[in-house]
Amino acid sequence: MAYKHEPTPPEAFLTPEPPERIIGIETEYDVRRPDGSFDGGWQRSLLAKNVLSHSGLVAFSSDNNAWLSNGSYIYPDASHLEYCTPESLGPAESVAAAHAGNLVLQRLVQVSSNSYKIFRRSATVDAQTGDIVTKGYHLNLGTPDAFCDPTIVMPLESHLATQLYAWGGLVTKRGYCISPKAVDIGEHITTITLANRTGQGKKPFGIIRPSKNDADTNVRNFGYGRFEDRTKTPSTKWSDFMGAVTTSILMRVIENPALLPERKQLQSLQLSNSVRTLREVAFDVPMSKTFALADGRTMSALDIQEALAGIGMAATEKLSLPADEIYGARQWQKIIGELRQVQRGEASLSIVADRVGWAGKYTYLSRKLGQAAVEVGSFDALRYCLTWDMVVPTGAGQLYDDKKGPDFIPEEVIQRLTTEAPKGTRANARAEYIKQGGTAASELNFVGWPYIFLCQGEDVRKVTLHPYDSRRPKLGRRYGHKW
Repeated sequence: MAYKHEPTPPEAFLTPEPPERIIGIETEYDVRRPDGSFDGGWQRSLLAKNVLSHSGLVAFSSDNNAWLSNGSYIYPDASHLEYCTPESLGPAESVAAAHAGNLVLQRLVQVSSNSYKIFRRSATVDAQTGDIVTKGYHLNLGTPDAFCDPTIVMPLESHLATQLYAWGGLVTKRGYCISPKAVDIGEHITTITLANRTGQGKKPFGIIRPSKNDADTNVRNFGYGRFEDRTKTPSTKWSDFMGAVTTSILMRVIENPALLPERKQLQSLQLSNSVRTLREVAFDVPMSKTFALADGRTMSALDIQEALAGIGMAATEKLSLPADEIYGARQWQKIIGELRQVQRGEASLSIVADRVGWAGKYTYLSRKLGQAAVEVGSFDALRYCLTWDMVVPTGAGQLYDDKKGPDFIPEEVIQRLTTEAPKGTRANARAEYIKQGGTAASELNFVGWPYIFLCQGEDVRKVTLHPYDSRRPKLGRRYGHKW
């Protein structure tokens, strides 16, 4: 890749050989006692300094959060545990880093005094009322500031609303839900603000933020913003990857001037109502419904994805893209063909159950309990659905994925990312500071995504981290004792 010896400038995304995209994933985990009840004090156990040290994970921590030496960040978000991956290069590494989070939590529970059960699931369902409470799984993709405008990325909404291969699925009393996040999506589509990002029924499809509005993540003078996709649900490694890689490829279409014809094709697929479409796709297990486009045409979710997959393949032919994106584009066309067979009644969902998260869960539960129990949300179906997503101890879903799923991300890569940061991003520089507690002469005082603060006596200095620079940067301005 170009610019590999220097921090990658935003302009590199406009070239015939664009760089690997920086991607980060936030996952909310459910932490429960062995009997399934909620424990509001889990952070005092799992994030205690002695637990972190005995787990073998070097950390810079307080009582409520921890930055780990693999570059990740763990903290309580309302009642949930949130694991934020280190900044990773490309979809495959970002998904490996997200699933390394499962192993990190296993370590913490092993040395904790509490035998917690931890779930990486998209939602919980009240067995009595049927109420659904979703969990966060947010995909963050880096992009040049110039493209951080809701009107520019709006064509992505057609893609996000119809990603039938990228969701985890959930048993509900309304019927089987392919995409649980659909129940939370509201009147806001893609926005540049954080307004209503947590309101039930009002959550946006995504948040696009230039660096000038995103100081918590990016520094303005580096020229990078990010697109936060909020329609995702945690799933198998393959489905998580496909959700990330297909979105990244379509962002290439928006960013790169060589793909202007493909950009026009993408714009022509804009939905009339993205929110309504996602909500209907979410409960369309037969994949038979059609949806209105902005120009008056109607297409099914698979029709839209088939057209998008063609655009994605054209991008791989015109640009020199990273290997994982080329692999993803080919898998995109393959899975659409297989889902077509299911749609036409020529095959059952079992042909894609080894990859597509919701299909694997639906197939397993239907065989165990009967299809009717899954569709009406029986008590047993709800219970088995929730335990499917348990990662500590390892639940049926992860065991099924490990046994049946494609081995496209080596297990040793996931294992390595439990203790080591990705080598091509600022996560590596952050990790080095955390491992050493600062520098030989300075103590680590504060850690954030774009900044590190070092303290020597009353003298505090800020270290600014470029997203693509993994080296230890020079010290910045001196702040004095006021910090």
